[in-house]
Amino acid sequence: MGSEAPEPLRGRVVMLVNNGVKGDSRVQKSAASAAAAGWDVVLLGASPDGRRHQWSHEGAEVRLLPKPSPLSVRAHDVRTPVLRRPLAYRDSRKAAQRAQWVKAYRADLRVRRASLAVARRRDGPSAALRLRAAGLAVPRATSRLLRKWVALRTHQLASAQRHRGSLNTAADRMAVTFWKTVLRGRAWRRLVPHLLDFDLAFSREIAGLEPDLIHAHDYHMLGVAARAVVRARAEGRRVKLVWDAHEYVPGLNAPNPRWLAGVSGYERAHAAQADAVVTVSPPLAELLRGSYRLPELPTVTLNAPVSAPPAEAYAGPGDGAGPGDDGGSGDD
Repeated sequence: MGSEAPEPLRGRVVMLVNNGVKGDSRVQKSAASAAAAGWDVVLLGASPDGRRHQWSHEGAEVRLLPKPSPLSVRAHDVRTPVLRRPLAYRDSRKAAQRAQWVKAYRADLRVRRASLAVARRRDGPSAALRLRAAGLAVPRATSRLLRKWVALRTHQLASAQRHRGSLNTAADRMAVTFWKTVLRGRAWRRLVPHLLDFDLAFSREIAGLEPDLIHAHDYHMLGVAARAVVRARAEGRRVKLVWDAHEYVPGLNAPNPRWLAGVSGYERAHAAQADAVVTVSPPLAELLRGSYRLPELPTVTLNAPVSAPPAEAYAGPGDGAGPGDDGGSGDD
């Protein structure tokens, strides 16, 4: 008897998550269920150490990719606070350099005064020494003024940095309102540009895998997946998107209004591109459908242990997200 031919794979699923995978049981179970259902599964996560890693997990291939984050440097932290604190130094390094320079200048003046004192004790008072001492009066006064000036500018910088850290001032709230008014659905690009770092880090890997379905875990990866789907469809490939929403972003205890408005806008801008939505509880499913005007109630998959997932456990929500299925293409 000849060996049985292996069953053909249903297609390739690329799963995306913003962590190192090992501590995320929901992501691990999703990958294992998809692999058990006959999919070729590649799970892409974010490397914790900037190096690429790869291993297998219950039939799924796991790859951790480096994710540089230059866009996480907020504009507030590199911009001189001209309007709020016009006298502030542009950054801490400049403030430290000026403070050290004033200390060195004053130390040099003390040495010059000490030299005059030594000369007086050695040679006695003289017109020349008195003239030299008088010549130090202006530099000494200047050094005191410089010390106060540097201290004032350093204090203004520290005050500006405290306000920058909170991003919760009246000016910050006005900026959020301005960008939401001017850019509307595209405001997230100015409010939370660091989310584009994920797309830059993962897009080439996703394109090289040529997935039939992309499963995006949580809000970070929703936009990455949606943009990858658009690129693939522009090349004539049929790709479906499943969004696995782990939390309700508008209800989170946000660090500041900029973050909340930006991340909510980012999620809203891409949620409509999902062919199917999965979430963790019925109340969250209702909130997502109402907030993002989803055409269908998201499918609920609980964060519970799975002993032996059946093959149909990952058929794609409503059987409409699998490749080759005509339902819900999202090409409209």
